Amino acid sequence: MDGARYEPHFDGSIQGVVIGPNPNVTNIFQSVPPAASWRSILGTPPLTDPSSIQQRTTLVEAIITQLTQPRLNALVFTGIGGVGKSTLAALIYRTVEAQYQQATVPFAVPPLWLSIDVLTTFADIMGTIYQALGKSLPDLNTLSPAHQAQALCNLLSTAPSQLIVLDQFGDYLLDWKTGEVLPDRPSIGEWLDALNSQPWDSGCRLLFTSRPKPKGTRAYASLGLQEYPTGGLTIAEGMDLFYKRGVQAQEADLRKAVIYCNGHALSLTLLVALVQEYAMPLACLLTDTALWVGDIATNLLNAIFRHLSDVQRDLLRAFSIYRTAVPIEAAQAVFSALSQRSILPALRTLLTQHLVQAIPERSYQLHAIVASYAKEHFVEGDELENQHAVEQAHSKAAQYCIQQEYPSREQRKRVSDVFWIVEAVWQLMQAAQWQEAYTLMVQEELLAGLDLWGSAILSLEMSRAFLSQKVWQLAPEQRAFVSIWIGRSYDRLGKKPEALHYYEQAVTICREVGHRSGEGAVLNDLGGVYSDLGKKPEALHYLEQALAIQREVGDRSGEGTTLNNLGMVYDALGQKPEALHYLEQALAIQREVGDRSMEGVTLGNIGAVFLSQECYEAALAALAALFLARHIFEEVLSPDQEVVQGWIDGLCQAVGDEAFAALHARVEPQAEQILQQALRQGID
Repeated sequence: MDGARYEPHFDGSIQGVVIGPNPNVTNIFQSVPPAASWRSILGTPPLTDPSSIQQRTTLVEAIITQLTQPRLNALVFTGIGGVGKSTLAALIYRTVEAQYQQATVPFAVPPLWLSIDVLTTFADIMGTIYQALGKSLPDLNTLSPAHQAQALCNLLSTAPSQLIVLDQFGDYLLDWKTGEVLPDRPSIGEWLDALNSQPWDSGCRLLFTSRPKPKGTRAYASLGLQEYPTGGLTIAEGMDLFYKRGVQAQEADLRKAVIYCNGHALSLTLLVALVQEYAMPLACLLTDTALWVGDIATNLLNAIFRHLSDVQRDLLRAFSIYRTAVPIEAAQAVFSALSQRSILPALRTLLTQHLVQAIPERSYQLHAIVASYAKEHFVEGDELENQHAVEQAHSKAAQYCIQQEYPSREQRKRVSDVFWIVEAVWQLMQAAQWQEAYTLMVQEELLAGLDLWGSAILSLEMSRAFLSQKVWQLAPEQRAFVSIWIGRSYDRLGKKPEALHYYEQAVTICREVGHRSGEGAVLNDLGGVYSDLGKKPEALHYLEQALAIQREVGDRSGEGTTLNNLGMVYDALGQKPEALHYLEQALAIQREVGDRSMEGVTLGNIGAVFLSQECYEAALAALAALFLARHIFEEVLSPDQEVVQGWIDGLCQAVGDEAFAALHARVEPQAEQILQQALRQGID
């Protein structure tokens, strides 16, 4: 249970701060979860080489015209996998980009391409767009899901006219069967609601690709968010594709082939590969009735797979093991017999057949349909042996991920810094090596890091996977550890009842096995939830129990955290002297044990208490605490440094640059002395 404790961070805003001869200092500060972090999902569209990709010029121009219609916020390309939604979006993107360069497009700035993946959160979408537009991201921890959605819509409604593509939006954020937003993706549903109900006047337009039609949190008619069902290629387009690929056949057979494939772009591409690469006459393929019944793409893949070389098949299998684009070396890690000499010609052939997609920076990935097929064909004719072979491949992929370079624990400050560790844990899970996955997760303090960087969704997915699997028997302490992290993730996502459920499970397990330090940690978490729910007496009850246990077992670090939490509860109750009393104790312990992150948190909370007092000396003591907190957060690379800097900037704005410069010169050089003097004097 090491490290599994509630560590409230702080955030807030300064309103109406006046420092002068008769100062009147008012403040709103709250103890809240960590500052939300985000990662850029800015990407590049797939290739649209005219020699191999049907350009669909008439359709592209018609969609661009539709996109520029008034009162339309977003258009959603929907359709089955492989029909060509991403390719069509890429064609539109590149057409808009070319028109912009020629100054002939109604969009005022170049388009953006956002690549949605399995790790994407609303914070990633919001942060990427805000950064691209040169705007500062608001503190998402102070905004409800609805207000986060509204903030992004407000930005887009006043942004320059621009096309923003969100590729594979529905593949990773929606339930494929219903179109509803996945339950662990907060703010997405509210954003869809806002996009649909509030058409804006700006020229900014969003273009989504999604298998199902997206549904928000409520039923609505299509207004600002409209669906565009993506059908297959027309007969003329399909025949033109055959011509461009050099397929020689009777016109009637070409027409029949497009009809048999229902214009499905991937199926047509696979059919071209059979004809061109393996010299199979189109007329003969059309007479093979088995190809054209059921899942045509899978049928064609069956035919292609039989004709591939061993190296080509192994290369497809290797890439299918990864859920993201990877370099050739990653494929070699799965099949060590694959040499660079054998891989390169095999890869060129697979790229020509469009079975493998090239990604910038020399990485490769498979279309989802091809990846699924390859994983099902590691061992032909034996499902159990196939599963065993796939698990072995995942195990080798995990070792590849572990061997990649990533920052040490002390240097990590965002989710992207632990990308390869997250992937390694996921690969070990797929390999059914749950003990190894759990050990790696704990050794790397992965859940604590994800929690610190605001990635509650990823933490929740990982924790729930351990609790739901049936292969490996979790020990009681391990089950309690996972339960508390599930509870914490739900807590961060604002789902308090679910958080309470898992915290209570963890308390029960800890008591059953006599794990006193774990019990103290979870009781502290329960106190945090009840405080957030406004139930301060219950919060004090649990926090006092936690404090007693932590003192009993000598958990000094946990004791410091709980004292900080008690201080914030008393502060919320308006009992400032008591709040300062507990916070001062917390600060002393955190400095004693070297818990720099929590020392910064407590300093910030001390600053909040002092700033709430209407006197000049108290305001100087907050400011001193904030300077000290900022220094610590910069030292430990905590994302909370942005939060505390926001507080300081807010104070500067409130008092004016000249007055703040004078305060800065007076306070920062002697911040520790000013703070200690204020703590000795206390608050009446």
